[in-house]
Amino acid sequence: MKKIIKATAFALVVAFCLALATDFLSMTDREDTMHVRGYFEEPNNSIDVLMIGASELYTGFSSPLAWKKYGFTSYALSYSGAQGSLYKTMLTQALDTQNPKLVVFEVGGFLYYENYLKNYKKMHIWFDNVPDGETKLETLEQVIPAEKQNEYKYQLLKYHSNWKHPKDCFKGWLGKMALRLRGYSYTKAFATSAMCRKTAELEKYNPPMCDYSEQCLRELLEYCKSIGLKNVLFVRGPHCTDSKGHMKVYDKMEAMINEYGYVFRNYDNAFKEIGLDTKTNFYNRDHLNVLGMEKYTDFLGKYIVEHYDVTGYHSKEVIKEWDECVVKTEEVIQKCKDNIAEGKWARRYELSAFIPD
Repeated sequence: MKKIIKATAFALVVAFCLALATDFLSMTDREDTMHVRGYFEEPNNSIDVLMIGASELYTGFSSPLAWKKYGFTSYALSYSGAQGSLYKTMLTQALDTQNPKLVVFEVGGFLYYENYLKNYKKMHIWFDNVPDGETKLETLEQVIPAEKQNEYKYQLLKYHSNWKHPKDCFKGWLGKMALRLRGYSYTKAFATSAMCRKTAELEKYNPPMCDYSEQCLRELLEYCKSIGLKNVLFVRGPHCTDSKGHMKVYDKMEAMINEYGYVFRNYDNAFKEIGLDTKTNFYNRDHLNVLGMEKYTDFLGKYIVEHYDVTGYHSKEVIKEWDECVVKTEEVIQKCKDNIAEGKWARRYELSAFIPD
């Protein structure tokens, strides 16, 4: 009997150590880690508007600011360079914990060539940061080739050598712990560079939409229909690119989306409509700075409340959480504005709301 107890105790200690090592050594991009993990820390069924996409979302739309002005909760479930080929997977996992009144997709994830959409290494950012469980396992096995699945299921196989970089591991682990201890995200996914573009000129850019992109978009649309989602909005956020050369791509997207009864709004070059300055409201070609983020949040938030019924009942605890998030987010935004005014570059993201300067 004593041997059984000792063996069981030893096994538990080993399992605990492996879990701790995996958590500490599993190091994807620190910003993206917090963006993805933060969503799954939110109280169940507390998000009115679910947003899915890439960096255009977490740099361009502020959920706490939208809450303050329009009264709906939202979360930009996003990470840098998120592939449209993973949007269906992201939606499936996201609906495990939330029942949003509206789902918004940023279509940039479909504007890649097939080799990028099938870049499985990039997908570690997603699968390494979502909760373990049946949904994760099922979607992983649907997306990742069988011969590559072990490093996703047993992350130490990929990250065991990170012990050589303890400082980087600690910084990533610190963000994870901040979210766990708080129990929710302060900024609901946010990252920015506090700076402005050096020019107001638009850059030439012809976004690709390959056959595989179309296939992924259609599969997503079919899935949304099959699970009964009625309110789905597809958007293209503002970019400092000349859209004249690639309107055919957006027209094709819109036709596909409309075919399923959903709406597509193209704000790629809607600078006058939104009130954006292509020099002072962006920090590079593809991303708004906080000055532009405030304008786009106001613009898109207004469109949402005018076209969808997204506001509803929230408990006192959730309201208190969101009011606190507004305060924390506005503090970070003000620091960014100060940096811009001083010409002092700074990179700020979710952890900036937890750890003051």
